[in-house]
Amino acid sequence: MKRKMIGAAAAYMSGLFFAFFFTDIYGVVIFAAVSVIVFFGAKKRGFGMRDLCIIAVFFLIAFGVGKLHDYLCYDMIMNYSGHISSFSGKVSDYDIHERDGVSYVLEGRINEFQKAKVYMYSNDLGVDYGDEIIIDECVFSPIESDFLFDSETWNRSRHVFLQIDKCNEIVVKNNDSAHFRKILRGFRKNMIDKMTVIMGEETSAFLAGMIFGEKEYLDDNIRTSLYRSGIGHVLAVSGLHVSIIAAIIMRIFRRLHMNKYVSFAAVNLLLMFLIILANYPVSAIRAAIMLDIMYSARLFRRQSDPLNSIAAASLMICAVDPYAVYSGGFMLSLSGTFGIAVLAPFMTKDMPKDTMKERIFLSFMTAVWTTISIFPVSIFYFEETSLLSPVSNVLIVSVCTAAMVLGLLFIISGGIFTIVLYPAKWLIFAVFDVSEFIASLPFGRIPRLNDTIPKLIVIFGASVVGIYFCFGRRRLTSILIAVGILFSVVIIHLNLLHNENALTIAVLGRGNNAAVVLTDGTRTDIFDLSGHYRSPEYVRKYLMIKGIDHVDSLILSRNSPSQSVAYSYRLEPFADYGESSAYREIYIENEEYEFRSENVTVNYDGNELIIDGGAVVNFMPSKDNRISDNGLAVYYGNITKTTVIPPQNCIFLDDTDEFADVISGMNNFEIIISGSGQYKIRSL
Repeated sequence: MKRKMIGAAAAYMSGLFFAFFFTDIYGVVIFAAVSVIVFFGAKKRGFGMRDLCIIAVFFLIAFGVGKLHDYLCYDMIMNYSGHISSFSGKVSDYDIHERDGVSYVLEGRINEFQKAKVYMYSNDLGVDYGDEIIIDECVFSPIESDFLFDSETWNRSRHVFLQIDKCNEIVVKNNDSAHFRKILRGFRKNMIDKMTVIMGEETSAFLAGMIFGEKEYLDDNIRTSLYRSGIGHVLAVSGLHVSIIAAIIMRIFRRLHMNKYVSFAAVNLLLMFLIILANYPVSAIRAAIMLDIMYSARLFRRQSDPLNSIAAASLMICAVDPYAVYSGGFMLSLSGTFGIAVLAPFMTKDMPKDTMKERIFLSFMTAVWTTISIFPVSIFYFEETSLLSPVSNVLIVSVCTAAMVLGLLFIISGGIFTIVLYPAKWLIFAVFDVSEFIASLPFGRIPRLNDTIPKLIVIFGASVVGIYFCFGRRRLTSILIAVGILFSVVIIHLNLLHNENALTIAVLGRGNNAAVVLTDGTRTDIFDLSGHYRSPEYVRKYLMIKGIDHVDSLILSRNSPSQSVAYSYRLEPFADYGESSAYREIYIENEEYEFRSENVTVNYDGNELIIDGGAVVNFMPSKDNRISDNGLAVYYGNITKTTVIPPQNCIFLDDTDEFADVISGMNNFEIIISGSGQYKIRSL
């Protein structure tokens, strides 16, 4: 094995994946298949017994480290779930949300013994980094994912497993133990405020996303158009940003004839400052490590190898933090870097690049292969994936880069060079216009649809990598990738056709929050039952996952004026595409409503919603204690001790599992009704 670092890194990451994700019988089957591929490929590649031993040792070490990490870092902390405990710790991170709420990450000790990071959502306590919070009595609960966000996986990647549910009096002690982080946060906020004054909210929010990774300031609909056009990655401080910054600085230093060792140290100091300023994104750390390996190879007159650099960076990060494999940003960063630095050069090696036209085409094909590399991971983590990403990256990324460089000049100058923000503003407006046009093309994206399709695509992608490892032939790899793309398109379109031919009732929300999305063929209707302010967010995400391009009607039964405004904003990406130019809005507060189409009848009596599409589905508040006469009953709203439990099949939208004779605690699910009137229930 010529490049042992690559084999060691691949084995180590595989060991962590098997330790954390593949722990059931399917994991055993996958392990057996991977072992056969590795053994066969090793023989084809001429690996010796020593090489196989290195792979096996790194795999076993990673598997053991992963299991030990789970026991010491996860299981020990989770033992406190549901118990009354005390906690004292310092604020390590916090985010300010709408409606005056603040989410805190506290790092300290449970019962003055167990070290832990915990999550707490509360009113603004007026604390900052390093300030101490002491709670004498509190109850912890596991962090659970919601339909809107996989908070369990995201928090595990930053070692946060428990949240504080209930607590008594909170004691706050202000101190200056994190003075440097406070200064940086203040500096970041001051720069963003200055950019907002000069550039306006939308363009300054985009620039803040590129420089600091601060995406919360950006309008959701603009963010959607950026991701739909395939350039959403510019909003994450990643390898693109780090490599551009390093390349510009190194070029300046070469022009100044600065000593190469001094320039190498200066680049590292500046990158370190920017990574800290962006709050330590793992993608930027990985990119910085890779750049260090590449530039240090030049310093010591050795040939740098991109794949070897990727392997070394991933091995170093995962050795320090095994839970890095839970980070979607880390996985996307790795796949994107692999695509642009390894797969694209391998596939375009013999392409001509003498003329301008040939170089542009080469750039386009590099973007295509990078998109293909990212595709399995992006469809696994996001609601939809752009098919037009190669076009967008060739057209727009260079404009984004120019705006980012101007923004960095403003930041490095401490906000003195305000003149550079004006051309940055015009460039960003151009990015918005182009991305909005590309995003409006209905054929330009692939929806996630369900959890099974991304898993199949990831498995197929891994199979392609395995076969390439065994044979190492470019033509065979190209054919397999083409087959994989065809396979992905076919299964996605078959699912879309199946969805169009079925009557589907999606129930979205949690507890008091309930909305119903009814799809019948190409028609889509939304029934807001509870008037909860978060219902539009649930509906928006469902429409994106299912690849629904338009909405025919929106029926509001509670808080109609405020809900109308909220839905108008959340449904903006779906109002102008497809067959209809806009959806029809109907207010039915305290009124009866009837809707009929070819396959379905909907009735609303001011409280209960009944949908009859061959099978009858009833929706009613839990507090009413009513029993439906027929069909499937769906109860929304919090369950109380006085709630009457019907003796039939029913589903509670609340988080309850105490009733053994009902289907309960489903939260978000679909009811699919067949032509014969039978229904099946599928969790979202």
